[in-house]
Amino acid sequence: MVSAGEQERVFTGDHLAYDLAAEGGAVTQAFLATWLGLEFAGDELRPLVNDQIAPLVFPELDNPVFSGAESWLAYNYCQFDWSTGMDAVTALPTAHRLAQFADPAGFPGGYPYSAATLLEVPQYNAKIINLPYDLMNIRDDTSSEKDPASLAARALLLGDVLTYFGVPFTPDYVTDVPGLGPLAVSNYPNPFNPRTRINFNLPRAGRVSLKVFNVRGGLVRTLLVEKIPAGPGEAIWDGNDGQGAAVSSGLYFYEFRALGQVKVGKMTLVR
Repeated sequence: MVSAGEQERVFTGDHLAYDLAAEGGAVTQAFLATWLGLEFAGDELRPLVNDQIAPLVFPELDNPVFSGAESWLAYNYCQFDWSTGMDAVTALPTAHRLAQFADPAGFPGGYPYSAATLLEVPQYNAKIINLPYDLMNIRDDTSSEKDPASLAARALLLGDVLTYFGVPFTPDYVTDVPGLGPLAVSNYPNPFNPRTRINFNLPRAGRVSLKVFNVRGGLVRTLLVEKIPAGPGEAIWDGNDGQGAAVSSGLYFYEFRALGQVKVGKMTLVR
């Protein structure tokens, strides 16, 4: 979550709506509708947009936020596991759909799902923007004739949001990417049901292996084995084994191997 002030918020995340809807309580359901202006339509957008892994996003013509960001690609939440994807959400009548997903041919207008949503709550002088995917999963629209010297799509998008919130955005002072830091791995939520997100950070590019084991040391599932770039990344374990069958409640371990190091963590599945 990025905050530009006490009443101005940006919520981003691949399964934020799913987590709120799956909780099932009155408070979380009210938060989804009252503070995000969203209706949860499914935890996998990909099959609903003709199986697109990275759909093109276009701002709505009448949107009050995006002007510098003309289009961008929104990748599934985990670029290393195409079996699932970002949430499908629709904007409630109380909210404003800021952007929409294009069809495989690159034309907007075919889907009801929101790629960016604005909710204004006048009684609290609040403005809330939601993206159903992480900022790190925004990429440049490769089909557009973009000036190579211009800012990346995610920088332009964030600049539009800051400008809308009244925060000065000066492209000349966009800083370089900060140091990537040490190799780190963690998962959240933990305990979990039925899925958990395993986050990692690579200080440099390298081949990565991420596997799940049971308490007896048996391999449950291989989540990824491939070379990936430096920086943050993530993978989702949905509580299924390699054959797609749900495993039982209990203690499991993730084993993350990269750059000659091994990181092991405990995960508790509670069904």
